[in-house]
Amino acid sequence: MRRGMDAGEAFTGLEAGIVLISFLVVAAVFSYAILGAGFFSIQKSEEVIQTGMTEASSGIEIIGDVYGIGRLFGSVYRVDMVRFTIGLTAGNTPVDCSGMTVEWSTGEEVYLLTRAGPLYLADTSPADGQWRIIDIRPASASGDLILETGEQFTVIANPEEVLAENQRFRVTVRPPRGASLTVVRTTPGKISAVNLLY
Repeated sequence: MRRGMDAGEAFTGLEAGIVLISFLVVAAVFSYAILGAGFFSIQKSEEVIQTGMTEASSGIEIIGDVYGIGRLFGSVYRVDMVRFTIGLTAGNTPVDCSGMTVEWSTGEEVYLLTRAGPLYLADTSPADGQWRIIDIRPASASGDLILETGEQFTVIANPEEVLAENQRFRVTVRPPRGASLTVVRTTPGKISAVNLLY
């Protein structure tokens, strides 16, 4: 025998509508929360990308050769200072050299060279343990310590100790932002007053 439906057990259209509306409200709340989180993560991603682009677009490079300046100790020359010229890599943003640090490293020690005061002084070598900008090219450059497109700064690094023949060293130039520039060279087998370093 077939049993009939009781009026209390029926799922009416009104109840179905209420369930459907509840489902839509819950779905809308969840989608709003997910979209909000998505917009937040997109904003954070944009900030990270922008910071990365700023860091990557501030690069310096060696222009030309690196020279070891020799000084006579008794009858023997030793490399007393290292001279090199820096410029911006292609398409990069200006670099404030007043915030730059220079690290000196040999097989025995690693230390930071201090900025000479004043930092830019034409054709004047820094004291031991210091670095200085001694030339800014072209002559029409603004004369400030901001390395801009087309400009070249000649830097002299004067470590605390002198370098003997066939001695390897490293100079790392770190701008305030952007990639570091590392110069690794070895002094020649016979040192003279001016030495091209490889």
